[in-house]
Amino acid sequence: MNLHRFMAVLAAFPVVLAVFVGEIPHYDRVIDNGQMDVIQLARKLRDREPLVLLDLRSAPAIREHALPGAMSMDEAVGQIRPGTDIVIVGYERSADWIPLHEQGFTLHFVADAINQWTQTIEQPRLYRGSSLEERAHFEEISSLSRYFGGAPRIVDRPLDELPRLRPRRGCGF
Repeated sequence: MNLHRFMAVLAAFPVVLAVFVGEIPHYDRVIDNGQMDVIQLARKLRDREPLVLLDLRSAPAIREHALPGAMSMDEAVGQIRPGTDIVIVGYERSADWIPLHEQGFTLHFVADAINQWTQTIEQPRLYRGSSLEERAHFEEISSLSRYFGGAPRIVDRPLDELPRLRPRRGCGF
């Protein structure tokens, strides 16, 4: 048996053992059951509900753009108390939240949080031809947006209908 095959068998051993014991953690189910959207998160932050907003992305990514009040795992360690809701962003590529789940904390997950926050809270848009229901929803979003310093806008056409710019020809300047 070569070294690569031995390492593969060794790596698969805990999974095979867990199948026979019957204790495979279903973390996808944990994430699905704890989903929260950015509008719910913005309401909780605006209403100052007690929560810890945990950002599991890399430090440079957090410095580049972070949600209001978001903390890295290192910053949040001393602030996580039993009974505190923990809202997790940037979990898509990290398993750092698993010990919190195993300790029994209530976890909420916001998928694609930074992009959703930017599009929904910081820069919400309403198209002029929108229905009354969409306008009422936009008013609520606009209120949240302004609270967080956003800039809601009413636009004439959806972005996918705007004319595409052609690449410039010429000397390249």
